[in-house]
Amino acid sequence: LSRTIDASFLREPFHFYMQLSYPPLVTNVYALCTMVAGRFPWGAAAITFPLLVALFAAGLPGVLKAAVSRGRAVAWTSLAVATISVGGVAALIAGNGEMPLLAFESMAVAILAGKMGGTRAGALLAGLLLAGAASTKVEGLVYVMVTVLTVAGIRRHSAGTVLLLLTPTALSTGTWFAFGLTRSVFHRYGAGGPLLEIFWSRLPEVARYTGRVLLSTAHGAPYLLPVLALLFAASRSRRMGFLLATAAAMSGFFLFTYLHGKEDPHPWIRWSAPRVFLSVAVLLCVAGAVAQKEPARESD
Repeated sequence: LSRTIDASFLREPFHFYMQLSYPPLVTNVYALCTMVAGRFPWGAAAITFPLLVALFAAGLPGVLKAAVSRGRAVAWTSLAVATISVGGVAALIAGNGEMPLLAFESMAVAILAGKMGGTRAGALLAGLLLAGAASTKVEGLVYVMVTVLTVAGIRRHSAGTVLLLLTPTALSTGTWFAFGLTRSVFHRYGAGGPLLEIFWSRLPEVARYTGRVLLSTAHGAPYLLPVLALLFAASRSRRMGFLLATAAAMSGFFLFTYLHGKEDPHPWIRWSAPRVFLSVAVLLCVAGAVAQKEPARESD
């Protein structure tokens, strides 16, 4: 109705539950669709899930082919697509921010795993995709920081490459926070409670219950099959190191997040863990794709 992000509406105290600082990409896309259609397009919102899965399935093999053979790229893409499809249906992600997040994140790390990631054009493309992730969900920003740190530390890309990876995210996220600060709407991400208010005693129960929830989602297939496939991969490659490090760091971040807030974390874990851990499962699929050494291409 306001044809803009209505800061006065968001500042109302009884709208705090809306997570005012939530990244703006998906919400603005849906706002545009609502303006065009004259109503909220529920069907169009839900169909973004299969549409983005199809685009992901079409695009990932070509990106992976820069690092491995086409057959291997297609095989691991098939596992990634199956993981997203089965896990996404079970976790009810259609219309939410998960599928755009998965597409942005996975394509970015696939680029960085191959020769393209060592070029300026490839690094810039990966940086734009990472900016899309950071603009889609809060954990996207953490994903960007973890990915860049692991790429710099393990893949040892140059400072120029790191700058190209970070600049799009800095611009997009910086613009969003500048809006929040200048309009007195928000100044930080804070939906999970104060950052330093950590209930460490919860950790054993949080880890146990998170595992239980994941195993009960589609019988655990979206999370177990990538792990098993990776364990049975024929060999290992240094290119997969930063992917595994990113997967481990993101898993730790999700568990760390559940240690915040005074409320009982069980409902929070139950409705969010199957969705957020899909990004880790897909990371393992990309890691499996580049696990096999390719003598002709290993010079990257």
